[in-house]
Amino acid sequence: MLTSIPTQFNPQSDNYKNSFFFSKELLFKRKLTNITRLLLIMLTSISFSQDVDHPWHFNIGMNALDIYPTNPNASQPLAPQGALFEEFFNVSDHWSIGGPTVSLSRLIKNDFSVGLRGSVGILKKIDENANVNFPYFSADLFLKKTFLSKKTISPFATLGFGYSSFDYDNSRALNLTSKNLSQTFSGGLGIDIRLSDIFGIDLQTVYKNPYQAKGVKHFIHQFGFYYAFGVKDTDGDGVYDVKDNCPDVPGLKEFAGCPDTDEDGIPDTEDNCPNLAGLLELEGCPDQDGDGIADNEDNCPDEPGTLENNGCPDSDEDGLIDSEDNCPNEKGAIDNDGCPWPDSDGDGITDNEDKCPEEVGAIENDGCPFLTEEVVCSINDLCKKIYFAHDSYKIQGELNFETLNKIRDLLDDYPKGIFVIEGHTSSDGSADYNQRLSENRAAAVANYLIENGIDKNRLESIGYGETKPVHENDTRSGRSKNRRVVFRPMN
Repeated sequence: MLTSIPTQFNPQSDNYKNSFFFSKELLFKRKLTNITRLLLIMLTSISFSQDVDHPWHFNIGMNALDIYPTNPNASQPLAPQGALFEEFFNVSDHWSIGGPTVSLSRLIKNDFSVGLRGSVGILKKIDENANVNFPYFSADLFLKKTFLSKKTISPFATLGFGYSSFDYDNSRALNLTSKNLSQTFSGGLGIDIRLSDIFGIDLQTVYKNPYQAKGVKHFIHQFGFYYAFGVKDTDGDGVYDVKDNCPDVPGLKEFAGCPDTDEDGIPDTEDNCPNLAGLLELEGCPDQDGDGIADNEDNCPDEPGTLENNGCPDSDEDGLIDSEDNCPNEKGAIDNDGCPWPDSDGDGITDNEDKCPEEVGAIENDGCPFLTEEVVCSINDLCKKIYFAHDSYKIQGELNFETLNKIRDLLDDYPKGIFVIEGHTSSDGSADYNQRLSENRAAAVANYLIENGIDKNRLESIGYGETKPVHENDTRSGRSKNRRVVFRPMN
């Protein structure tokens, strides 16, 4: 029950009764003025709503208590109460401006927040009667839903439950005894207007409906400021650490807080050349010659080349890059420094495959001429000029060396020729002795030729002793001619 009507307040007074009689024109002007004020505040502010970057909101501001009209004939000052929203915007006659209201809330999910709110004030007006002074207190837990959270001005709605108290005993002090304290449901509407990333304005109206009969239904209008916090921006680049992939290095919002030092549109974290403007397809590196190979991997960054040549050109496509090719515009052989092999003798076989590069030969004989009977005769004519001392197989004398060198040159001209070197003697001495002497003389010729560059696989030596004379052994001249060396071709 509401008791102890304060002596200062007389509900039967003419002043109290006359407070309900306003001209319609004056009432309309007051309502229009108040609505205009609220719209101006809303439209001249810039804001963003509570978000994951600022999950915590601390609000503090002024409040205005609004007891909608009581029954002027009632025996109690605050009950029974009039109709809901009756003269809701009659600020001058019904709003008791004071405060403060303080709240703390946190975003939880999908633009829903939970928070705690407390308000204190002094009810100074009841239906134009200003001769009242009732202390007020309320505290509640609330759930807040924000709409259009990405827009400039974000409206919201709240639902809450808590306690409220009007000390109408005229004690002139806050009294939280059970006599005045009522459980209260609340619902409200408002807007958040942020003036910066962390500061903003909060406007809201909350209707509080007490659960117990002794409570007083009322509105509390709030105007205040809030501070948003909860995350930090270590590098000061405007991207909060929770969303910043590079929280210690100032960067750009479009790259989740990471820098783009060379301004090529690729963040440094994904740029292999962060200090040189480059191409996305080359992971941020430049390609000066436009060959599709990044300069940092291109051995010839100023000349278009191929990937297999590490960015260097091979104009004649012979497998040797131009800088290492002695004939860059003519396809050649790598082992000939990029130049084509010559055919010195013009026999259709290049020198690298021609065993006789200076003599016209046949392909089937590796570029060498075939061994002919004339060549064999020439060799054997030279052999007639080879002389050995009596009972000796040692090669001596300048003439013998000159003759053997000429034979060597002929053998070089026909590298495919394979020969048996035959040694022969006269009949002087025993047959066994002559056999050994002929073998040694044939071997002496073969060894000299081998030692002077002839392939040993091309020569074989054999001795026939005195068994194959070409002249009679009865005369000195005949015996001299029987002491001979003969080259016999095997192919």
